[in-house]
Amino acid sequence: MNRILCVLVLMLICITLLGQSADAMLTSWSHEVGISAGVGHYFGDLNTEFDITRPGKAISVFSRNSFNKRMSIKTQLTYMEVAYDDKYNQDAFKRRRNLNFFSPIVELSSQFELNFLDLFYYTYNSYNASPISPYLFLGVGAFAFRPQTEYLGQTYDLQPLGTEGQNFPSYSGIDRYSLVSFFMKYGLGLKYQFARNFALNLEFDIRRTYTDYLDDVSGYYPEVLNLDENQYGLPYLLYDRSYETGARIGLPGRQRGSNKSNDDYASFMIGFSWKWNQARCKINY
Repeated sequence: MNRILCVLVLMLICITLLGQSADAMLTSWSHEVGISAGVGHYFGDLNTEFDITRPGKAISVFSRNSFNKRMSIKTQLTYMEVAYDDKYNQDAFKRRRNLNFFSPIVELSSQFELNFLDLFYYTYNSYNASPISPYLFLGVGAFAFRPQTEYLGQTYDLQPLGTEGQNFPSYSGIDRYSLVSFFMKYGLGLKYQFARNFALNLEFDIRRTYTDYLDDVSGYYPEVLNLDENQYGLPYLLYDRSYETGARIGLPGRQRGSNKSNDDYASFMIGFSWKWNQARCKINY
């Protein structure tokens, strides 16, 4: 999937460049700063059915540099909250599993954007450009997360508990996962410049992450001996919460999640920005 997206973006860039003659290239540079707000969604071992009815809040600040009417680079800092609970699953086994999590996410990302139409950014009459354009983008980023859960009215961080035996790697065979990871992002958006120096944009993007522990769930139920304080500590109470809905189902070696794919998350955001321009000469031959 990632390779296909890269090829598509490269093809669109080539088509754009070939379709613009040298004397039509705009050589002014547009700078832009703004803020966006919207919702975030998580998809992973708890939400395998792509349920989007449990969104969390998302907000970001960004800067965008457009170096012609079709192409730009956007850098943004985003805060987002994601969560899910097995009680929302349609599958009976997953409801019995009874796991849940919530996590704040702080991310820094950069993306290349390609407008489908010649988007003006200098004046309303500049070079017969359009005030509105859909766009495609592809980018990369890094993010920090912190999976947590609530038990008896208290909030607990899940990573230090080693709920799949990570605190005893010599026995479980897995190490404690990092709370910082990377992602590749892609999506679609719509830009609209409603005034000389102001613009709106809608943006939907998906992050394909390089961690399977955004939700603290990935592999198998561990042996109880691989948990801190064995049958008496907090890890024992939280690694298998099926006892809250009936008999325990967390048998050692039984699948707790799926380690065949990493977790993903997405966002839909509405942004407002202020723009200014650095004009240069137009190229003519």
